Amino acid sequence: MRIISGIVPGVSRLASIPELSKKARQRLKWFDYYKSRGCNARLTCRYFGISPQTFYRWKRRYNPGHLESLEDRSHRPQHVRQPTYSTERAHRTHTEEFYEVTDSSFDLSELRGELLEREEVYNTVRPHQALGYVTPLKFLEQQKEYSRKEDVSLII
Repeated sequence: MRIISGIVPGVSRLASIPELSKKARQRLKWFDYYKSRGCNARLTCRYFGISPQTFYRWKRRYNPGHLESLEDRSHRPQHVRQPTYSTERAHRTHTEEFYEVTDSSFDLSELRGELLEREEVYNTVRPHQALGYVTPLKFLEQQKEYSRKEDVSLII
């Protein structure tokens, strides 16, 4: 027997086996058992006590060349909607529409009354661009009406 080189074929591939979590190792056992039992999915599910839906979901994800495919994925959405407002914008609105035009002495009791009046105007009289140029009160009423219509359509 003649040894050409001291490197065993496939060693580099074995060296790159990733460190798997406990759950991923368990899923790998599912697929080893599945292959050893002639690709019988139902038998595998009964043996490991998992639902067929769970098994088939992981079977779709499983890539034998990339064992990382058995790891849990993040549940965080890929695209998170950014708020359409900013705190700075709200402060600017309050400053421009209340503090700059109010002739208050900024006495706490007097200011409280004026702020309550301002809040009433802000929510019932002033239209808001972000709400389609309707007042928050009107917008809330529209949402309630829409949800009532939706509930009625579900009953019918």
